[in-house]
Amino acid sequence: MKKIDKLLREVKITEEQWEEFAKKLAVDTDKLSKAVNELANSAIKLSGDLKAFNVSMKPKTKIFLNNFELMNHCLLYARMSAKHKNAAKISKSDKTQCEWLNKWAEAAESIWQNYSIYAHHSQENAYQNYCDVALKVMGDNYSLMKLNYYKDKIESHFKSVEDIEKDPYAVVTESIFESYCHDFKVSVMAKRHMRDSSIYIHFVKFVERMIEEELKPSDVYEVLKNDAIERNHTLEMKFSYSINSILLFHQKYKAPKQNALSLLTRQIKNK
Repeated sequence: MKKIDKLLREVKITEEQWEEFAKKLAVDTDKLSKAVNELANSAIKLSGDLKAFNVSMKPKTKIFLNNFELMNHCLLYARMSAKHKNAAKISKSDKTQCEWLNKWAEAAESIWQNYSIYAHHSQENAYQNYCDVALKVMGDNYSLMKLNYYKDKIESHFKSVEDIEKDPYAVVTESIFESYCHDFKVSVMAKRHMRDSSIYIHFVKFVERMIEEELKPSDVYEVLKNDAIERNHTLEMKFSYSINSILLFHQKYKAPKQNALSLLTRQIKNK
């Protein structure tokens, strides 16, 4: 009964207390000790089994011979995760599909090499993320051979993510975002959706453009918000940093006309 003696010492229970406990349970002391020993052995065995199970469940690192194989693996995983029917690896015997898969690999490689958000990511992680984003952008229109059509939209996602992360006016941007959600009574779920890079980027661009124009973002936002409410509309942030929005601000805010004329002059010169 070495284990039971050790257990008693660890929990600081004397043999007399142990026997008293057994009497209260109306069981034989030896039988109780045997039962506890069996329970301890089972716990030790279970602990060992769980450790072995956890080790066996750890993903094994796979080495890919080239970018084609890596993309083939990542695209299949992305399609399976998206629950695409008949998802399968691209066969090397299908030259047309292989050519397109190589284009996918080239596009993912370009993102991995040129965007600093992936500076500390592995190549496999970057490829996998590219596939996940591409399938999200394509939606129900997914096709291996539609990459050229969606390529700019896919890259736009990564640029938005990077611009948001590098936003030098992040505090101001977040303030405008919070004001917008409050003023237009955005629900908690909708607010979470609006933090998606494809939407939040418009708040970043709005603040950036207003500062470029030497305007106070909060002042411009207030004018645009009030105008939208007067017209019983919701302010569309993707239009909030257009020349029309800035001119509206000058008109409503009664800013010096010279500012508006200067803006128009610059716009004409840029065309």
